Amino acid sequence: ALNAAQIRLDARPSSNPDTIIQLTALTSGSTFIYSPFPEPPPDGVRIGGAPSWRTILDLQIPSVIDNVPELCAVVSCPHSLSPGEISYAALVLTSRTTERAFQPTDSIRLDVRPVLDRAVMPKSPLGVSLIANPFGRSVSPEAFGASSGLEIEIPFTGYARDRLRGKDASGDPTPGTLALLSVIEPFSITFASFEGPFSAGEPFLRLIVTVGPPVELP
Repeated sequence: ALNAAQIRLDARPSSNPDTIIQLTALTSGSTFIYSPFPEPPPDGVRIGGAPSWRTILDLQIPSVIDNVPELCAVVSCPHSLSPGEISYAALVLTSRTTERAFQPTDSIRLDVRPVLDRAVMPKSPLGVSLIANPFGRSVSPEAFGASSGLEIEIPFTGYARDRLRGKDASGDPTPGTLALLSVIEPFSITFASFEGPFSAGEPFLRLIVTVGPPVELP
């Protein structure tokens, strides 16, 4: 590994050729050389970097809920879930340690957008962001280093309702594929790392529903 570098100039003035002046050039910035670029792990999710990485996930919202004791004690099971019963929905990612040279040094800002045409990936156009904050979901750099293993929630309750309904407020079909990306592409060579499918901290859907027993009118 290259830990330090210095440029030294030996200058000989033409007006006084028997004099040698040594100058040390001060660095105005720093960088590092890497080769090869680390390949994304097969069991991981990578977002950001330069060139910028995106991760594609297929998402299903359950239309029927069963075998949940707390729910089945209130309503008959299996219970057909309606969009209005979804009080909260979020994608939950678990952070993992990024390779040291590529660990973020500043907050990572994540974005989630629907993939409008999965058949033409990776050139499919993306829909509008599912995150209300125009600056995305901010995640501290420590989540990918000393504090890896944190659960990062990305709420998208409105999208989950539309996905269950099958269409949005305009009547257009709701895509079932999501793209996870950085708000600014590319922002830096650093990238965010998360646990992927089939790992202990794989992405999952957090769903909170509000239901009640049927009310009989006199």
